[in-house]
Amino acid sequence: MQDRTRIFGIGLNKTGTSSLRHALLALGIGPIPTQAETANARIVEDVLHGRDFEGALAFATRYRAFEDRPWNVGDMYRRLHERFSDSLFVLTVRDEDSWWRSVERWVKVVKPWTMDRYLLHLGAPAFERDLVLAGYRR
Repeated sequence: MQDRTRIFGIGLNKTGTSSLRHALLALGIGPIPTQAETANARIVEDVLHGRDFEGALAFATRYRAFEDRPWNVGDMYRRLHERFSDSLFVLTVRDEDSWWRSVERWVKVVKPWTMDRYLLHLGAPAFERDLVLAGYRR
């Protein structure tokens, strides 16, 4: 792997993305932007709403590895591959029932203010098991 090859974790939240981050850092692969750095760059909302991908692509030039939003939104991986053709992509997955239980607790108990954003990310019209799992599968 070349020194500047970028690694994008494109699995959904609650599929081991934090573990992926820790593994990459343990291997000396970084820097990886923090959620605060990504939020401060104001790129997540633009990607979620399909308004502007250029900001996220420009942001990505400053880092080597990535996980969570906006890198795991929709077909963002295609845009990343076009810009950074030597990139590697890691798709983390989880058993659907286990994932649903974790997401349900996370969205309803731990971070209820994220529900609208999560529904938008998954393309689900409501926070119902079957609709959210359909988004997970997509």
